[in-house]
Amino acid sequence: MKKKANKSNRLRKYRKTIVYASFNAMLMGFMLAYFIAADRLRSMKLGEYPDMPRAIIVQNYNEARPSIIVDSILIGLLITLIFFLLNMLIMFKIKHNINLIKAFIQYIKRRKNNN
Repeated sequence: MKKKANKSNRLRKYRKTIVYASFNAMLMGFMLAYFIAADRLRSMKLGEYPDMPRAIIVQNYNEARPSIIVDSILIGLLITLIFFLLNMLIMFKIKHNINLIKAFIQYIKRRKNNN
C-alpha cells in the first residue's frame, strides 16, 4: 500500500509540467493542422489554372475536401506527439533539471536487472 502512495507523491510534483507540455503540444499540433488544411482548401478553391471552369473547381473542391481534412487531422496528431515529446524533454530539463532520456535508460536498466 505504501508503494502506491510513494509513486503518486513522486508524480505529483511533475503533474503541472506534464499538463503544460501536453496543452502546448495540442495547441501547436492542431493550429498547424488547421493552417495546413486551410491553405490546401484555399488553393483548391482557386483552381489549377486560371481558365478552369467554375463547375469543375467546385466539383474538385467537394471531392478533395474530406481527404484534406482527414490528412490534416492525422498530421495534427503526429505534430502533437512530436511536440509533446520535445516539450517534455525541454520542460523537465528547465524546471526540474532532469534529463528524461537518461532517466528512462536508467529505468529500463533497473527493470532489466530486476528480472
